Amino acid sequence: MTAASESMQAAPAKVSPWTFALGEMGLGLVGNLVGTYALFFYTDKMGLPVALTALAATINAIWDGVDDPLFGYLSDRNRARRGRRFWLFFSFPLYVIATTLIWTPPANLEQNALFAYYLVFLLLFETAATISWVNYRSLFPSHFPEEHQRTNASAIRKALGAVAMIVSISLAPLIYGRFGFAAMGAVFSVSAAILLGLFLWRIRENRNADAPAQETPNIFAAFAHAFRNRAFVIYALVYGFIIFSQLVLVSGIPFYTKYSLDMDEGATSMLLAAILVVGIPGVLLWTWLQRRIGSKASWLASSLMMAAGLVPFGLAANFTVVMIGGVVVGLGLAGFNVISEVIIADIIDGDAKKDGLRREGVFYSIPSILARLSGVFAAQSLALLTPLFGYVNGDNPGSNPAAAFRFFMTVLPIAMLLLAAVLTWFYPQERKTVEGA
Repeated sequence: MTAASESMQAAPAKVSPWTFALGEMGLGLVGNLVGTYALFFYTDKMGLPVALTALAATINAIWDGVDDPLFGYLSDRNRARRGRRFWLFFSFPLYVIATTLIWTPPANLEQNALFAYYLVFLLLFETAATISWVNYRSLFPSHFPEEHQRTNASAIRKALGAVAMIVSISLAPLIYGRFGFAAMGAVFSVSAAILLGLFLWRIRENRNADAPAQETPNIFAAFAHAFRNRAFVIYALVYGFIIFSQLVLVSGIPFYTKYSLDMDEGATSMLLAAILVVGIPGVLLWTWLQRRIGSKASWLASSLMMAAGLVPFGLAANFTVVMIGGVVVGLGLAGFNVISEVIIADIIDGDAKKDGLRREGVFYSIPSILARLSGVFAAQSLALLTPLFGYVNGDNPGSNPAAAFRFFMTVLPIAMLLLAAVLTWFYPQERKTVEGA
C-alpha cells in the first residue's frame, strides 16, 4: 500500500464490536419501522391509494440514485480529523427527526397534500439514512481488519441488529394498535437517539487531515472502477435481489395477517417475532457454518433457505404452518445479513491491495442504491395488486384480498431468491480470488 493511501486509511482506536454494534441497533430500530409499516400506514390507515405510495417510492429511488453515490464519494474524500464521524454528527439527528415526522401527518389532509407530506419526509429520511449508513458501514473494514475479527464483529452487529428489529417490528403493532402510530414513532425515535449518541461518544476514527484530496479519483472514475470488479458486481446484484425479497416480506406481513389469515395486530407481532427472534441464535449458526464451508456456500444456502420458508405463505391456511415457514425464512435472513458484511469487507480489501486506494464509501453506496431500487420494485409489486386483484387501499381492498397478498408474499420474492442463488454460484470463493477479480 502506498504512503498516500496509508494517510487516507483510518487508524482507529481499539473498539469493542459490542460498541460498534450500537450504531446498527440505533439505525435499525427506527429504519425498520419505515421499511415495514410506512406502506401499511399510508395505504391502509391513511387511505392513500397504493398507486401514489408506489409513486412516492419511485421518486425516492430516483433521488437515492443520486444521493447514494454522491455521499459515498464525499465520505471517501472526507479529510476532517473526526473522519466519517463528521458526517454522522449531522445525519444521526436528522435521521431520527425525519422518522418521527413520517408518523405524524396533520389530520384531515386531502389526498394530494397527504401524498406531498409523505414524499417530502420520505426523501428527508432517505437522505439522512444514506449519509448515516454509508459512513457507519464504511468504518467497519478498518476497525476489524482480519477475517476472523470481521466474522465475529459482523455476528455481534447482526445479533444486536436482530434484537433491535425484533423489538421495533414485533412490538410496533401492539403500540400503534393501542396508542397510535405517532406514539409508536416517538417511543422508538427516542430509543434510537440514545443508542446513536452512545455510539458517537465511544467510536473513534483518526484521519490525516492534511492528505491531499487529489489522491481520490473523480466520482465517475471511482464508480467505473467498482463496476469493473466482477466479484463486486455479483455481490451487488445478489444483495439487491435478496433485499427485494426481504422488503416484500416485512412490508407485506401486516397486510397478509389482516387479509390472508384474517387475524389482528397480535398475529402480525407473533409472525414477525417468529422470523426475527430466530435470527439471534441463527447468527451463531451462520458464524460457525461460514468458518467450515466458506462465505460463498453459506450465502448460497441462506438464499435457498429463505425461498423454501416462503412457500407456506402461499399454500398454508394454518397459522402454525405459516409460523414454521417464518422461522425458516428468519434463519436464512440471518445468514444473509452475517455473510454479506464479511464478503463486502473482503472485496474492499482486495481492491485496495491493487492500487493502494480505499473506496469504502463507493463500494458501500452502490448496494444501497440497489436496495432502494428493490424498495421501488417492492412498492410496484404492491401496486400490481390493483390491476390483478382489485386492491386499492384499506377502504377498497377488492373482491379477493386474501389471494392478492398470498401472491404478493410468494411469487416474485421466491423468484428473486432463486435468481440470487444462481448468481452466488458464480461468485469467487477465496479472498485471493476476490483480490484479483
